[in-house]
Amino acid sequence: MGSMKEAPLQGVGGLDLPVLKHYDIPFFGSLIPSETQVVQGRLNAIVVLHDDQGNEYVHKRRRNNIDILDHISEELRIIGFPALGGSFSFRSVAEESRFMNDAASIDLRVVAPVVVGPDFILLPFIEGKDLKDSLSVSDFDPLKHVLRDIFSAHSKGIVYGDRWPRNLIVKPDGTIIQIDFDLNIAGHYAKELELAQFLYGVIRDSADKKSAVANLLSAVPPQATQGYNLTIIERFMMKYAQGYHPQEASQDDTHIIMESLRLLVHGLNLK
Repeated sequence: MGSMKEAPLQGVGGLDLPVLKHYDIPFFGSLIPSETQVVQGRLNAIVVLHDDQGNEYVHKRRRNNIDILDHISEELRIIGFPALGGSFSFRSVAEESRFMNDAASIDLRVVAPVVVGPDFILLPFIEGKDLKDSLSVSDFDPLKHVLRDIFSAHSKGIVYGDRWPRNLIVKPDGTIIQIDFDLNIAGHYAKELELAQFLYGVIRDSADKKSAVANLLSAVPPQATQGYNLTIIERFMMKYAQGYHPQEASQDDTHIIMESLRLLVHGLNLK
């Protein structure tokens, strides 16, 4: 990482990566945090920085979380991905940055890094909110942009990995940017897993699940799912709903999610 100046500011999440008062980025310049707290996820610590002209950037630094490997391995085992020949790995910082550059170069909805260090990536700041926040207020307009991009990526041999609604930013103009490519998934059903995670995540996170199903079906272009195994997609989604992601508190909510997923798969089979 770049050199650290002065004492750290307050961090959040009980982890070991506080915000610093100063970031010197090699071959780029000195940047100052725009906020006094760091967003600390399972794999990364995220800080918004700015230069003296007011330009903002996102500093994404890997954190040492030895539990995440077991967590994801167990998740994929429970939904049955490894049993179908699937595997996963974590992209190194260098691998993730190359992936982002490659995806951006073929017109996918990905931004290229500004600077890449040994354990961090500096990215342009993207104004907007994540897709989960949009779904919570029944804003389904971004779905057509997301699905168009995912299908385009798959047609070009690209599997993003980990496509949950939190990993998509909705810009003020309604278009989307894909973010966070730490996880690489591979195998014959990698595309099915990616699509299953996204579709299930949309249903799970939507305030109005009936409308979510209708809008997803509307957003999927005709014949787009040809070449996908919809039985496998349904199996993955149901496994998530049945227990690995018990995000909804009650059995009634889980029942609604599962019924919504069945309606979604039925509609996809008719396309």
